[in-house]
Amino acid sequence: MSATGLCRRVGQSAAWLLVFIAVLPVLVVPTLADEPVVRAAADVFESERVDLSAVKPVKRAARNVAVGHAVETDGVVRPVSYYEGEMGYGPSVFESSCGCETVCDCPVGDVFVEPGCGIEASCGFEASCGAETWIEPTCGCDGVGCDACCDGYDPTCGCNACRGGIGGFIDCLFPRLRIQWAQLDLFAGVAGHTGPMNFANISATGTDRRGTGSFGFYEGFNKGTAVRFFGADIAWQSGVRFTQNNLSGAGFTDETRGQIFLTSGIFRTVDYGFQYGLVLDYLYEDWYYRSDLIQIRGELGWVNRGGNVFGFKFAAGIDDDTATTSVLNNSGTVIRNDIAMEALTQYRLFYRQRLARLGSCEGFAGWTDNEDGLLGMEIDLPIHGNLLWNTSATYLIPNEETGSGGSQEEGWNLAIGFTYRPGGLGGQSRYSRPLLKVADNGTMMVDRK
Repeated sequence: MSATGLCRRVGQSAAWLLVFIAVLPVLVVPTLADEPVVRAAADVFESERVDLSAVKPVKRAARNVAVGHAVETDGVVRPVSYYEGEMGYGPSVFESSCGCETVCDCPVGDVFVEPGCGIEASCGFEASCGAETWIEPTCGCDGVGCDACCDGYDPTCGCNACRGGIGGFIDCLFPRLRIQWAQLDLFAGVAGHTGPMNFANISATGTDRRGTGSFGFYEGFNKGTAVRFFGADIAWQSGVRFTQNNLSGAGFTDETRGQIFLTSGIFRTVDYGFQYGLVLDYLYEDWYYRSDLIQIRGELGWVNRGGNVFGFKFAAGIDDDTATTSVLNNSGTVIRNDIAMEALTQYRLFYRQRLARLGSCEGFAGWTDNEDGLLGMEIDLPIHGNLLWNTSATYLIPNEETGSGGSQEEGWNLAIGFTYRPGGLGGQSRYSRPLLKVADNGTMMVDRK
């Protein structure tokens, strides 16, 4: 191609480019005819609008939510969130984007947000599921005076305000006591029980034994405390139970029967996964003999997504005792004998169903090291306000036959009473509420050696 033709071709291309540049703004810039389209869309939805001018916000319940936010420490997310609602342990929520978890919705004003969806311990099956470190907010669930569970998302919750009821009255009178009412159980009731120690030797040779059952009253408390050092996710519990039995004496003694049970140890409570507890029980008894016994008692359970607990319990005596008895024989003569006793070693398989407002229903079956059988049940049923109705029954089926002294080796305990929780029956501080009850004649059974 000649130079003249090349110059002509370049000039034609340049002319077409200038024409395209001149027409492009006309094609791209919206025309005035496009503007009414937006207004038309608004007109379409005008009829669907709802007038909210007269709407008033719904008043929040006094005790409707208990939440702890998930936090990250050293790169490890530690979930503690839950929504209390009407269930002390929180219902389960199944979401397409999250699998399964304990509800972690947290109120921010009138809006609910979910701070840690998918990072809760109960979300899915993982190698560490149920074994993560759990912590509680230092203010709210364990704080003094919080009506619900105070958390960092609710600026209106004050941890220094006095609450109502007996707990609030004491907090206002003695603010420096800082009693964590949500972790305290006060209980009292009646109980009947019997066992080998209810049969006394009324002869010098010890071959003639006379027995009677025991019935009386009990009262005490059980207290939990969160452990917050070295990243521990456990809690500490301690409590005492006093009993007064045989208030009119027995056929072989005029003495009343008094007992003191002490229980103290560690535990871990979870919403999903493994939970456990290990305590020491001490029994001081004063009747026709005086004795001091110690046993170790523990529980290991698996909590599934439905709030059911399957597990194993055990109790083993670690300190026996020898005492001198003082009884009256048929002629009214005082007979003295030396006897040795110990706490029975027990093994129990149990199933526990968690109920609303921290209630529970449990059944168990097991055996002892003497090849005796064990059957029993426990029910904690919320009935009103801060009050629970408690009943428990334990029956020891002796290995000995009926004609071989089986009636003297038989044991049972039946208790009916009430538990008062000053901090309420909600889910706040449930990780620090005692897992194991204070020992009684059903969990610490004594036998002759």
